[in-house]
Amino acid sequence: MDSFPTFPLLDNWYIAQSGSNTKDTVVEHTTKVLIIGNVYNHPGFKDGELIKTAPVKKMDLERGLIRTSDKTYTLGAPHEQWVEWLHETKEDAEINKFLARFDLKN
Repeated sequence: MDSFPTFPLLDNWYIAQSGSNTKDTVVEHTTKVLIIGNVYNHPGFKDGELIKTAPVKKMDLERGLIRTSDKTYTLGAPHEQWVEWLHETKEDAEINKFLARFDLKN
């Protein structure tokens, strides 16, 4: 019996932000982080289908997992152009530490 849960895999992924919401005449700006990538082993999608997750509730980059309101995903290899952008802009050091696992060009 396998005691480890199996989560859908997001491959060729990158982090994106959602826009803002409008309510009546008041504009409420709420930025939410989500992941876009090709999903595998997800019951609601074909393997390799490009999806956008629900907003991310928790990221565990040490274990390569993200949690949304309804699903946990394993992160596979990130999108190469996104990684290049991260290196050029010197974005988040924690993400760069995670990306080092994939032996991508620096």
